[in-house]
This record gives sequence, C-alpha cells and structure tokens, in this order.
Amino acid sequence: MSPHASVPAQLLISALLYMYAADPAVSIGQSGLPNTDFFETLISPLSQYVHQKYPGFDLSPIEVDACRSDPSVHVAPGGCMAMSPMEFLSDIGYIRVLYTPGTISNDLCGPSVAVSLDVLRGNFTSTWHNDSVLEDVCKPVGIGNASRITVNQALADAKTVVPDLRFYTINYRQALYPCVSEPTMIFTMANKPVSALFIGAETRNICRTAITRVFSVNGTVPPICEKNLPQCY
Repeated sequence: MSPHASVPAQLLISALLYMYAADPAVSIGQSGLPNTDFFETLISPLSQYVHQKYPGFDLSPIEVDACRSDPSVHVAPGGCMAMSPMEFLSDIGYIRVLYTPGTISNDLCGPSVAVSLDVLRGNFTSTWHNDSVLEDVCKPVGIGNASRITVNQALADAKTVVPDLRFYTINYRQALYPCVSEPTMIFTMANKPVSALFIGAETRNICRTAITRVFSVNGTVPPICEKNLPQCY
C-alpha cells in the first residue's frame, strides 16, 4: 500500500502505482548527523546513495512523505490514517522520498527513484522506474535550501494555529492543484478544526488549501486563479 493512501487523492497522486523492482535493504549510519532540519538529516545520506548508485541523472527530491510506520508493513485499512497520530517529529518512523531529474528550468518527470526509509532502524530500499512519473509536478522541493522552510519550522508554525496539533502524515511537495505557486508542507490533521494545514515553503503562510499565495503570470492573475485565492490564517 502506498503512503499516498493516507491523504486526499487530489493532493497526492501516487507514483508507486508503477511496478518497481526494489533494491535490497541498505543501512545508513545516523550518528553524528546534524539536527537542524529533521528532513535534511534523514534525506542527506539517502541522496548521497542515490547519486552514487544512479550517476549522471542529477536526481533531486520532488516529494517527501512521512508517517508513523511503513504502511506496506503495518497494513491496515486507511494506511497512515489508521495509525496513532503523531505530535512530534521524533514520532516519525517511516519516510518515502521520490527523486526525479527535474529542475526549476527543466521540468522532467523521468526516470524516477523512490526511496523508503525505516527511520528507527536506519534501513532503506530504493526502487527504479524507467518511464516518466505521470500526473506529478517534477520540480525539486528544495531540501536544505535556506530560502525554504524546514519541517521543524513548519511544525512550529502549524502549532501557532493549532497548539495541540496531532497529525497522521507530513507531505512536502508541490501539490497537484491549479494556481499553486510554491511547494507546501502538508500536515494531515488528526484533530480539527481543519482536515489539513498547508505551510508555504517560501512564504510560510499557514493556509487551509495548497494555494498559499496569489498566483500570477507577469503580474496578472490568470482567470482560472481569480476564484482560487489563498485561504490563510
């Protein structure tokens, strides 16, 4: 079961619908890693491995999905949404990272590599697909980019709106909606008042939808976006 089963289908179109041939599990040593950005801490050794194993493709993370545990191992109806909600980043026991050769100026969608990490054990597997990832936005989310928010900052910001925040998943990606102009950290909520919180990676706006800032082209808002404006706190 894909971790995408844990969130609304319109937000996360599963790239794992393809048939992958998974590599054997590999272990990473996590001691001594920096603790300034939880995602960067976990993903840095994965990216090193991906670049070494698949040289020449310039693969970058376009999506990160985090859950309490691997939904393909701890199978239950609802996937991550059926697990106990999380409160802290230290509750995350599983992440999946999708890599493609996409860049800001070259929006390629293939080939792709998906890496699944058992956070507690430090073991991960990588899977390769030759064809393009369909129905996805293949631009890097910018892990470690100083101009974009860290997951630590995003969680702290989310708790300014919902102090007792409990969440089932964190997804970092450019969501599949018209008029979305920046990557977002998406917290799928276990406690209301809303089903999800979206934190703009660049603006740090805290919103009810993936549209976290006004989308414009050369200073003009396209007609399709005139009614799709940010709904933020």
